Amino acid sequence: MEVMEEIRIKGALTRREGGRVEAELEKVSGTPDRILLGGPGNSLMAHEGGGRMGGSVVREVVVRKDGEGNVEGLESRYHLVEPVRLTMCERKVVGKVVAGIVKKCKELWPLTEVYYVSMFPRHVGKCCDLRGHMTDLDSQVIQGSRMDLEADIMDEVRRIGETLVHIDWYAGTGLEVEPTVEWIRRSGVVSEDGVHMSKKFAGPLARLVYRRMVGMEVEGVRSKKQRMTY
Repeated sequence: MEVMEEIRIKGALTRREGGRVEAELEKVSGTPDRILLGGPGNSLMAHEGGGRMGGSVVREVVVRKDGEGNVEGLESRYHLVEPVRLTMCERKVVGKVVAGIVKKCKELWPLTEVYYVSMFPRHVGKCCDLRGHMTDLDSQVIQGSRMDLEADIMDEVRRIGETLVHIDWYAGTGLEVEPTVEWIRRSGVVSEDGVHMSKKFAGPLARLVYRRMVGMEVEGVRSKKQRMTY
């Protein structure tokens, strides 16, 4: 599969950011065979200097050095400060923006199929022991916000009369329903930085998405190159 174009979301998916993405889509030359949209996980909470929606995410970078003081590498971890459940209004805004992007894709390329991979779990355990930072109990709030936002996104897409191929993040594990926070934490779905999916689970999900998009039912089947925008 050949990647034709990649458009990245910068921070939370606000109306302004959605407008920028739609403008970028209009600049894409040619017609993609498939379009892959990733769930707006960064919209679940604010980031440093970006307001307070859902709490605030702060990135901590640790520099690893050897015995002689030479830098061996960097490690990142994300802290979540004062997490709260997204309001219905905040969820609706994100849902409408995602639906707008789907609609723009359909307007530009009516015959191109759009795939959507749901948001990955994040912040499933406390980040540290500092006061005001998330606790293990707050992970339930974050889980609930993520699932509510997913439902609102799908509702908005249906409301505007558009369709897409929905792929749940947990489909790569063989599960058919959203697992509990306890299962996610125990199984190591989220990497040590607290935000990104671990390699153990990202690999199977990536292979599943690939098979779905190229229409393969079994692994090992070679397919012609197809152009894709995501």
